[in-house]
Amino acid sequence: MTFTTLLKNLTTNNMKTKEDFENGKQKVDEFEALTRPLMKYLCENHHPHVTIIITPTDAQLLYGKMSTGQIDDYILD
Repeated sequence: MTFTTLLKNLTTNNMKTKEDFENGKQKVDEFEALTRPLMKYLCENHHPHVTIIITPTDAQLLYGKMSTGQIDDYILD
């Protein structure tokens, strides 16, 4: 999901006022600012098949050996 899509989802699902929209946009902008250094690190130090997963207690660098790509055939709307 792109940051634009995330922002759109935030605005259409939860935003009632302009202030709500600005707060949501600020959160997305802050999240993007935090993640860009990791994206840069991945691009400069690893191949395109690695992923970082961060939780409140752990960070993992994973290698994707095989993928089908995104399949949406079974998602209920």
